[in-house]
Amino acid sequence: MSEITRPLQPTIWITRTAPAAFKSAELWAKDGYAAAVGPLLEVSAPSEMPELPPRDAVIIFTSGNAAKAFADMTLLRHWPVVTPGYQTQRIAHDLGFRTVTSANGTSDDVTKVILRDFTTARPIYHCAGNHVRGSIVKDLKAQGYRAQRDLYYLTSPVAQMPKLNLSHIDFVALYSPLAAKTLADFAPDLSGVTVLALSEAVAEALGDIACKARYIANEPNEPALIEAVPKV
Repeated sequence: MSEITRPLQPTIWITRTAPAAFKSAELWAKDGYAAAVGPLLEVSAPSEMPELPPRDAVIIFTSGNAAKAFADMTLLRHWPVVTPGYQTQRIAHDLGFRTVTSANGTSDDVTKVILRDFTTARPIYHCAGNHVRGSIVKDLKAQGYRAQRDLYYLTSPVAQMPKLNLSHIDFVALYSPLAAKTLADFAPDLSGVTVLALSEAVAEALGDIACKARYIANEPNEPALIEAVPKV
């Protein structure tokens, strides 16, 4: 756990995996929050990495972890990339991929971008982790595409609850259904904590755990999550 301490500021608990959590902490700090990083999930490599896609493939990254794991395997960056949102788009771009398109939405919107921009002659590779939401590959196959999902990283719940003093936490930011379920399984006292969920699916995964209040981002990205905090 790492903390950015700023007296008299509301404190937000960032639950996403490192190192992305520290980037999130910087964004929340710029918006006036003290950020406490305490991941609820950890990332590891699969026992065997996939083979690289063919040269004419289109790649889908639905997380920054997938983009980074893929980039670690090769120096090649010629594949066109499609991402669900701007955050993953920025990560892929920073990793050196030349053409990166954000669907600015959900997995369904990723499918729509593929249908709009690429013909069925292009093989589609969804590079992902072991927990995938949506049905991109299934939907693309139904439209006649050669599509497959390859496993590039594993995400699993942490063994122990991060050591945070919840009486000093004002908000908790949840970025995935698995993180929300992990928090619910730990069953901490959130009676004084406001929950901020990246999507409806994240909020649903938290179940009926008691908390001070709950808010859901209008779009599945960090700026929208920050905007979800009620202004008083």
